[in-house]
Amino acid sequence: MTPALTTWLAFVAAAGAIVWFAPRAWLPFVVVAVLTLPAVFMTLGHPTHSAPPQGEYAVYGGLIEKDVAIYVLIGIGADAPRYYRLPYSEKAAGEMQRAMDGAKAHNGRVKVRVGQSGAVGFAETVPQPEDPKQPETPIIGG
Repeated sequence: MTPALTTWLAFVAAAGAIVWFAPRAWLPFVVVAVLTLPAVFMTLGHPTHSAPPQGEYAVYGGLIEKDVAIYVLIGIGADAPRYYRLPYSEKAAGEMQRAMDGAKAHNGRVKVRVGQSGAVGFAETVPQPEDPKQPETPIIGG
């Protein structure tokens, strides 16, 4: 967030200097400054500021930082995956580590369930094996 904030502040300072010498330009300056302010809150490689909505999601990657946080990249519906910072707990960290190890061993995936109170739980999902393929029988000359 620091680069976005620095860029926005530089813009505001430069535009403010222009307004200082052109007194009638203050209104467009204020409008543009207010309209560009939300850009400061874009994630730009950092976890989002909000918690993920309640539901069950696919986990595309994760990192456990002991006693600090659990960082996960999760897919929410058809949207692009988003990066979240979840609160650290021994239980959630253990569940996530077991699910990641199991998914790696069984060629599965990890999912996270976010509860109504913001509590998280991790689990492994293993894909169903495909039915055995039947040999084809020739139609002519069999």
